[in-house]
Amino acid sequence: MTRGLLSENLENLDNLNFKEGSINRIERNCTNLSQDEDGDSPLHLSIYFHNDKTCCRLIPSISKQSLNLQNNLGQTGLHIATVLNKVNVVKELISNGIEQVLVDCNGKTAFHIACSMNNIDLVKSLSGKHFNKSLLQIRDFQGDTILHSALRSKIRKEILLYLITELGADVNMIDSRSGRNIFHILAEEGDVMLFRLLHSLSKCANFSLLTFSGHSIYQLAIGWEKEEIADYLIKIGADDEPYQSTDDEYESESDDNLDNFINMSTRKN
Repeated sequence: MTRGLLSENLENLDNLNFKEGSINRIERNCTNLSQDEDGDSPLHLSIYFHNDKTCCRLIPSISKQSLNLQNNLGQTGLHIATVLNKVNVVKELISNGIEQVLVDCNGKTAFHIACSMNNIDLVKSLSGKHFNKSLLQIRDFQGDTILHSALRSKIRKEILLYLITELGADVNMIDSRSGRNIFHILAEEGDVMLFRLLHSLSKCANFSLLTFSGHSIYQLAIGWEKEEIADYLIKIGADDEPYQSTDDEYESESDDNLDNFINMSTRKN
């Protein structure tokens, strides 16, 4: 079935008066399990093309099986509503029992996606009373947790604070690609303000954790010449063993870049 055929009965939804007969016809269309060539169901299409009021009116009538249908990209309606910043639709989907731990073709839950965006209300809408705590532990296919995803947001400070202080996200969680946690990454970037703030809120932070290639947070700060963070780490008692390049099998692209940076700096001096 084509996208056009599936959307034909939905195209005028936003302009309908919700009389009993009209809404019943729409609900029957959205409760079926038909999917088009892209794998999109009537629910997917409704979220794509129509306003929040229309979607929220339809969602309670949709069966659990239909609610959790995934398209060819692995997206449920929750993924799409999240990408489109439809906070009210997200809330309605969750309150009606949509599965939150389903992942798309990149291994991302809707919560991963929300944490990388720039809307704290969207993050909060996905973490209300129906929040599934296991979402804090899930890694996408690149190995990133929700904390790593949040580092990509333009409002990462606000989102990270919420994840850590309100939801109890573990700051020591590492990615499964290079073994870095958020402090390793912040040390590389030199974001000393956020580094210190998160440390002040996370007394369980372990600054002795090594990446898969054997580098500590201090060593990465030294290697990338982030002296403020290196000095702060010494002040709080972190090990100050100097950075050493490695040929370890787990060496990541970031480690390669760091070795190249150090070699170039050495030649310049």
